[in-house]
Amino acid sequence: MIARAIDGKNIVNDVATGLVRYSSDFRPISQRNHSQSVSNLENEVTRELLQNYFLKEDGVKDIFLEYETVIHNRIRPYFAEFGMHDLKSHYLGEVNDTGPVLLYPNIIEEQLRQTIFQQLLFERRLKTGAFKTRLTEIKEDNHELISILELNNN
Repeated sequence: MIARAIDGKNIVNDVATGLVRYSSDFRPISQRNHSQSVSNLENEVTRELLQNYFLKEDGVKDIFLEYETVIHNRIRPYFAEFGMHDLKSHYLGEVNDTGPVLLYPNIIEEQLRQTIFQQLLFERRLKTGAFKTRLTEIKEDNHELISILELNNN
């Protein structure tokens, strides 16, 4: 969005514009459900593997909390402060709860000229990228951990 605004191109016809206020969900349960039992494992190799996995999971949670903070505490309030949400279309239109968030294109275009809005979008993009990278890494680690645990149980 920012690059197209800087180039002077029409940025608001982008279908995903409303996704800029979207937040993901990350609630891992493995550590919460099994940390005590893992600490009591007799097999030192398995215990260390699981504890290291939990540390990596903590890293994902940390970046997710930063990502979520940017969206919930900075982006969404900014949108509300400048009246970017198209309430009329939302409440009177055919929009459902899972559809895109309708935003006023003219207000978005106006705000995209503001350095503070550009900086917010920049921060959001950085946090989204970091969260995606860490999530991909933990997913790969999870598959590797499952394979190792299956080998140890056979």
